[in-house]
Amino acid sequence: MPHSILDDQLRRDFFEAAEMLVPVIEGNKRKMLPARVAIDKQLVIKAVSGDMRAICEYNKRRERYTLEHVQARLQTAVFLWILCWAVVRRIFCRLTGA
Repeated sequence: MPHSILDDQLRRDFFEAAEMLVPVIEGNKRKMLPARVAIDKQLVIKAVSGDMRAICEYNKRRERYTLEHVQARLQTAVFLWILCWAVVRRIFCRLTGA
């Protein structure tokens, strides 16, 4: 019976592999880039060349990353609004003696 692999271990292995340095040649120079960066560059190159699957994947990633960014900024804005409201309320209570 095969060993069961924990989700945490799979996640750690995935991110560790994504940060592994791989050799890439750009402009007759050899660079070492993280694997995730090399994959993203290759995806963009394929999308620019007209590969429809690469174009669709690029658009899915762009939409997901944009949505995640907007949601994170909204959470920050809500947190700041609540924090500011608490400070204003505290100041108002001190001034009015309420």
